Amino acid sequence: MPIIFTVHPDDGYYTAKYIGVVTDTGMMEDFRSFLSSGDWYPGLNELADLSEADVSAVTMPGIKNLSALIAGILQEHNFSPRVAVYAPRDLPYGLARVYSVHAETFETHCVFRDITEAREWLDYTDDDYEA
Repeated sequence: MPIIFTVHPDDGYYTAKYIGVVTDTGMMEDFRSFLSSGDWYPGLNELADLSEADVSAVTMPGIKNLSALIAGILQEHNFSPRVAVYAPRDLPYGLARVYSVHAETFETHCVFRDITEAREWLDYTDDDYEA
């Protein structure tokens, strides 16, 4: 599974850690599964970690499809989360910025090259999470 989701309910967020080769189909399946599970619930913000991701197989249609999936679920729950993306390398950073354009209508999305800045932006300062 290219995305590992970990919920931190006491802190009001979850991490989505992308590991290895990430594909359009894999992203859709992983997010669809997580967002329909009992682990996710409206009110959680997200810390996306792309530091270990190979996103060379991700396409623009895949980004648009993922944003449409997430938008539909969030709008169904009338919820707009804050999403901090940690992307220290150029390609993941650029793709995350492209996704941000699609996401601006349903979530507050910000991309960072520094994990500390991403965590601070989410107001998360606990040291339990290590990139």
